[in-house]
Amino acid sequence: MGASVTFVTVTERWSPQDMVEEGESGNLDPIGRFEDAATRSAQRILAAAEATAEGAGIECEALHVRDRVPAEGIVDIAQE
Repeated sequence: MGASVTFVTVTERWSPQDMVEEGESGNLDPIGRFEDAATRSAQRILAAAEATAEGAGIECEALHVRDRVPAEGIVDIAQE
């Protein structure tokens, strides 16, 4: 049919309370640690989705939206 798929994963904002707790526990870079973990997680999710699509011969695009409420991030991408 020639259709393509866009896979989207959204990383929510990290709460200020979580940042404070991480800092108090001795983590000197809580934001960097969170961003790294979010990026790795998104990459795993999107790589699996891309592999499935490519295995089925479906053209796809994979996007990671950062610091958004999931529903808002998905709607923004759909509108673009």
